[in-house]
Order: sequence, then structure tokens, then C-alpha cells
Amino acid sequence: MVGIDNNRIIKETFEPQPTTIALPHYEMGYWGARKLISLIENRDLGPGKSKKTVAAIPPLDAPSPVRIRCTLLERGSVVNRATAARKK
Repeated sequence: MVGIDNNRIIKETFEPQPTTIALPHYEMGYWGARKLISLIENRDLGPGKSKKTVAAIPPLDAPSPVRIRCTLLERGSVVNRATAARKK
């Protein structure tokens, strides 16, 4: 089982804890806000840098759809095949 968004309530409720994809919310908002400002002001804002970003931020002129890397958080809902084979 794999979830999306690394939801804390889901993580704390289910056993085993579900594997999830942690969405880079800050980076998505940061890129979107910079893109919107560049469109409104009709100018290039240059490369954006923020101390809070974890994932790489694509350039504002990147082709759509823009992709920002997500992190897969493996938890108890996935089984390591090597470990499972040894248990048999």
C-alpha cells in the first residue's frame, strides 16, 4: 500500500504504517508564486533561491508540466523481498 502526501493522521492510524510520497509543498508554492509574479510583472525574476527548499526548483521557463522531485518514504507497508524470502 502506498499513500500520497505523508499525512500524519494516516501514518499514526494504520498499522503497518503506509509507505508514502512526501510532496514538496514549500517548493511547489515557491515556484508557483515566482512564476505568477513573473507573468504579472512580465519580467524574468532570475534563479530563485530559498534557504527552506529541499528539492531542486526548476527554472521559471521550464516547459509545462513542471516537475519537482518528491521523496518516497518506505515504511511497514512494503516488504523487502530479500528479507521476505529468508522468512520462508
